[in-house]
Amino acid sequence: MLLDCVKLFNTIVNNDLNIPGFFYKLINFGVDQNLSYWDLRKAKLLNVIVFSISIILLIFLAINIIQENYFLAISDILLFIFVCIPSWILQFKKKYKLNLFMITSAFVIYTTLLTILKYDVNRQTEHILPAISIMVIFLFDGWKKNLIFLIFPISFFTIRFTVMYQTLGMIEFKSLHIIYLI
Repeated sequence: MLLDCVKLFNTIVNNDLNIPGFFYKLINFGVDQNLSYWDLRKAKLLNVIVFSISIILLIFLAINIIQENYFLAISDILLFIFVCIPSWILQFKKKYKLNLFMITSAFVIYTTLLTILKYDVNRQTEHILPAISIMVIFLFDGWKKNLIFLIFPISFFTIRFTVMYQTLGMIEFKSLHIIYLI
């Protein structure tokens, strides 16, 4: 793994920067080409997701530090260290199913806890959950897909109603909640 990371770094640093080749290496990082067609696609998609989230986390880290929102900056660092880096290691060791479970559960747990602990009406972080739940459709099959897909809206409504109770002292159902449920 360290050798692959060094090769990737050398590609970036050297004058022969080849953007398509760089992305090809990122997408295929730790992927066994002998996997079945669907497992190969899932492993590559997982790489795209994790590397994209890593870049997004680093951008939000910078934004949160500039805005002096240190709680969110620390949470970005922790997510990067405890989810992104282990995901790369699992991908390299070809532990695709464990990696898949870890990434999916990390999205739900991180977003739910972060939003409940540090809710900001201007951010509304919980709205990322319905969008991320689409990822489950492409990465899981059968009953696992249905079960995991169900966890995202449950988490979303848990956040909405918890925050509503914290701010209003009560829970009220609105027509918007039915739209979200659909």
